[in-house]
Amino acid sequence: MIAAVSLLLLGLIWHPWWGRQISLRAVDADGRPLGGVIGVATWVMTGGLEGGNTYGVLAAREGVSDLDGKLAIPGWGPTFPTWRQVGRSRLRSGQPRVILLRPGYEVRVLYNRDLIPGTPVRGFSESGEEIVLRPFTGTPAEYRNEVDRITGELYPVVFNAHRPCAWRDLRVIWTTLEKLSGVFQSQGLLAVGPSLRSNESLMKERGCGSVAEFLGEQ
Repeated sequence: MIAAVSLLLLGLIWHPWWGRQISLRAVDADGRPLGGVIGVATWVMTGGLEGGNTYGVLAAREGVSDLDGKLAIPGWGPTFPTWRQVGRSRLRSGQPRVILLRPGYEVRVLYNRDLIPGTPVRGFSESGEEIVLRPFTGTPAEYRNEVDRITGELYPVVFNAHRPCAWRDLRVIWTTLEKLSGVFQSQGLLAVGPSLRSNESLMKERGCGSVAEFLGEQ
């Protein structure tokens, strides 16, 4: 009897999670489709006494819009939480979050409005919608800061105790941030994004391989 009850309770807290595919259409202010928009979705786990500790990401996925502006970010799952996550963490409110980046345009960060804490299957409230992106009109320094908004969003992907190599699922955004960082540095500005390059040794120790090779360097 005790064993049966224990198995029942375990089933309530240790269950697989899924992330549904996210489909968007990127357009400009006049409704014209925008190709080449990079979309990145992250599913961040939090926990602790007040739910303020970040325990890494369940998944991170990306996609690029086609000439018609259609953008599909793949779904994932099922995946089971680690034993450390069981009973002490859950998907953060507003997850997944979606970052939209097209060089020369304002960065968009979209928050999920389907706020059902702990639900094992997570869709995205904006899926199927048109999302407007506008050209950035500020100075190079201001645009550098605009792009650097992505840093905080991707930090849990890089420094992720549960899935230390999750950053390898985001090749397009990393290579784009590297190129933009080169442009900013040529203008006397700082680089952007959580630096994979400066953590080459750490990533190799974690078994994730070479960052330089991942970014296409020799």
